[in-house]
Amino acid sequence: MNGDNSGIDNMIPDTSTEAQETQETKQDAGQIQQPQVQTPKYFSQLKKEIAENEDVKKYAGSHADLNDLVNDYTTSKKTLENALVFPGKDATQEQIAEFFGKLGVPKDTSGYTLNNYDMKEEDVKVLKDSFLQAAHKAALSNKQAQHMWAHIIATSKAGIKQIADNAQKTKDSFDPQYHKLMEKEYPVEAERTTAIKGEISLAKAFMQRTGIGDAVTKSGLIYNPAFIHAIAQEEKSHKPSIVEGSAETPKKQEGGMTYGQEFQDFIGA
Repeated sequence: MNGDNSGIDNMIPDTSTEAQETQETKQDAGQIQQPQVQTPKYFSQLKKEIAENEDVKKYAGSHADLNDLVNDYTTSKKTLENALVFPGKDATQEQIAEFFGKLGVPKDTSGYTLNNYDMKEEDVKVLKDSFLQAAHKAALSNKQAQHMWAHIIATSKAGIKQIADNAQKTKDSFDPQYHKLMEKEYPVEAERTTAIKGEISLAKAFMQRTGIGDAVTKSGLIYNPAFIHAIAQEEKSHKPSIVEGSAETPKKQEGGMTYGQEFQDFIGA
């Protein structure tokens, strides 16, 4: 070999040109513009400031021709006319009423139709009147009010049944609880039964004398052994004694106490 490397150089591929072409290709690719959206021909009929408006280009420019544009506009307009627009702060009462009317809200409480679900009108009247006022104030539609009323009635029925069940349990437990209350004083059942009957008679007399019978019955205390026992003892302690004189002009008994004075103290005279 004479040191001439020309043969070797010819065997090595020249990558400089290829690299340069590749770089130029990449640069050209970056400079390629995205295809321009063709402006519809009817834009030429618009004022310049309108045709060049970006919103107009975005929305109206997507329609191929006037027929397409007019058809889309008409459809949108009809949709807007049927849409519910919430009244503004300057809306009149008539506009507000019209808006809620479209939502199904009656003009007044008489527009609601509610089912009592087998409950008597007189039993639900107060509750219903209160509910109707609240429903209209809350702008409930008739259908919404019906659903809520059905739930209220169902809850009320369940509550009434629970109260009735509890009252029956109290009634059923009256006899055994009264016997338990009197068991220590009257260990013999026959004597205990007689004593209980006597106390019930005294309790009835007390309620008749004081006029609290209805209140005791409605409150449920009529089936409370402890209460009946208490008023029986109270009635027993106020039974008249056979003494000379009268309540108005009592005569002193042995021990200094008279029935007349005791009676006056009881009635607050």
